[in-house]
Formats: sequence, C-alpha cells, structure tokens
Amino acid sequence: MKVVTGKVPALRTFIDFMCCYVKDVKDLSKGYQNPDAPLLDIRLRRALSKAVNRDALNKAFFDGKGTPLYNNDWNDLREGWNPEWKTRFQDVYGYDPEAAKKLLAEAGFGPNNPMKTSMVLSPATGLSASDDIAESVAAYWRSIGVDVALEQLDGPTLTSQTRAYKLLNAARVNGTSS
Repeated sequence: MKVVTGKVPALRTFIDFMCCYVKDVKDLSKGYQNPDAPLLDIRLRRALSKAVNRDALNKAFFDGKGTPLYNNDWNDLREGWNPEWKTRFQDVYGYDPEAAKKLLAEAGFGPNNPMKTSMVLSPATGLSASDDIAESVAAYWRSIGVDVALEQLDGPTLTSQTRAYKLLNAARVNGTSS
C-alpha cells in the first residue's frame, strides 16, 4: 500500500461574488437586474482578488497542499484549458495590496469614500473552515480600505436570498467538487 496523489482536484475553494444577475440568461443584451451593483466593476473584483494572499491562506487552512485555481471552471487537465490563464494570473489577480489600492482608487474609492460590501458567513459543502477563511479574506479586504460587514446566513436563508436575487453586493467562500 502507498499513498498516491490524484490528478484531478477533489474540492475547489473560491470566492463567489453575489451581485451581478443578468435579466435574461438567454439574452445577455438585456443587461443586469441591478446595473449599479459596485461589484459589476471589474476593477473592484480585481482589487479584492489582489488583496488576498492565497499562499498564506493555503498554508493556514490547507497545510500548503492546495493548488492555485486559475479558472474556476477549468483545470489544466480539462478540454478547453487555456495556458494563458496561468501565465496572466499573477499580473491580473495575484497578491499585490498596493495594486489593489490603486484599482480601488481608479474605481472612485478611497479613505474618504470606502467601498462597502458584505462577506457572507455560511457553511460551504465539504469545507469546514469556510467561515474562518471568509473572515481571513475580509481582513485582507479591510487592509486595503474596504468596509466589510460580516453577515451570518444559514443555508436555507442563503438559498432563498440567492434565488430571489437579494444579495446585491456580497461575497462568500464556496467549496464545490470538481
């Protein structure tokens, strides 16, 4: 008997932005239900991404055994993988708090006008540390000047609010199988 490492990730862990709901998934030209949602601005989503030290979270919560998720829907073993996602990741989304602050400023946010959002604390399937990870991510966001409220939601409430498109400026840690 010996230990072998699987070639396909068993659990994906990522931040799920809850904000940007299209009016009609069959006709994207109809736009978004809430066109003023702050998180529709890609600079804000990039700033939030660049504020997070994934290596530190990997060491703290996954004993350093996690592998980066360059695209939530694909890993490099699946058809459709684009190697450019990996090569561009650090520049576009990688940890860089100063670049994150600049992106916030470009989007009109700063010390006198902080971006406000919520981090939903709700259990993620198969990820017992999801609330701890969420609080850590919120701390990273606060370190670049984002005003983050922690919002505790149980599973049924999260589901009903998501289905009713009521979470318009929030994020949560999500874990799903591959």
